[in-house]
Amino acid sequence: VRNLSKAFGSLSVIQDISFDIQRGEVVGLAGSTGSGKSVLVMLLAGLYTADSGDLLYKGQRLTWPFDARKLGIGVIHQQPTLEEDFDITSNIFLGNEIRKRDWMGVFSRLDREAMDNQAANLLDELGMEVETLRQKVADLSGEKRQMIAIARVMTYDASLMIVDINTLSLSYAYQQRLMELIQQWRGAGMAVLFSSNDLDDLLSLTDRIIILNKGRVAVDQRADELNREDAIKHLLGSSEPAIASHIDWDFDTYDQVRSHVEKISYHRMLLEKELASEGTLNRQLTEQLVQQFEILDQTNHALREAQKRLITEREYERKH
Repeated sequence: VRNLSKAFGSLSVIQDISFDIQRGEVVGLAGSTGSGKSVLVMLLAGLYTADSGDLLYKGQRLTWPFDARKLGIGVIHQQPTLEEDFDITSNIFLGNEIRKRDWMGVFSRLDREAMDNQAANLLDELGMEVETLRQKVADLSGEKRQMIAIARVMTYDASLMIVDINTLSLSYAYQQRLMELIQQWRGAGMAVLFSSNDLDDLLSLTDRIIILNKGRVAVDQRADELNREDAIKHLLGSSEPAIASHIDWDFDTYDQVRSHVEKISYHRMLLEKELASEGTLNRQLTEQLVQQFEILDQTNHALREAQKRLITEREYERKH
């Protein structure tokens, strides 16, 4: 990516962005709302046209618009583009259908059996269960639709994967499966651009992290050299620790909250076991600690329920 810029009218969205991605490398892309992260992904996917700058892929200069799939670029968008009235198999192989020749080798037709078998294997690899492959995707939940979009990209012969997923839309099990897939792609020698605001995932999974702020690259640094607090400062464009720590909660995911609840429950269990063997004074102190943990537990439970309602209402709105 060389000096890429894009504006909508008088609004400049990204400005003079440059970076590289190598084979076998996972690069994280982070940016708060309005940073230009989504627009950059659309440019790399060939769906938006840049005002200036260049894209070089395998030594070839790309011109917009381009077909990312034909070039070997797989793109997983936040909002999967699926054919609502098509079934699961048809959506997975849309534009990449498996065909077989007739006995004379002149004409071809869709090989439904081969596509069904491969679709079943892909969904099994993703840990996704469905009633039937003939089910229309319009009837599926948001996270299952997202997994079908991932399965579709897995049918491509890709050497670059661009992953732009809001992991909050996925359950914990699917989040973990996606992390495993990204590691597998890196092991297979693919280049991966992972766009996310889950800093824990980025710091633990990626080799390098690019942070955008107001349409510019605020930092391009190795993940093992970047700590969470500094990353948040770059995201917010703030040097004040108080502000950064206050906004820190905005980047905690539903899974992290659940993890906090599990840790609290575990410590509470240990404390309750100690109650029987402690003296009166220690027992009183321990009971106070248990009460504190219970308050934290209730707070985290409220956060979880609020997140569930948010996801449910968003799913209801999508179906409507």
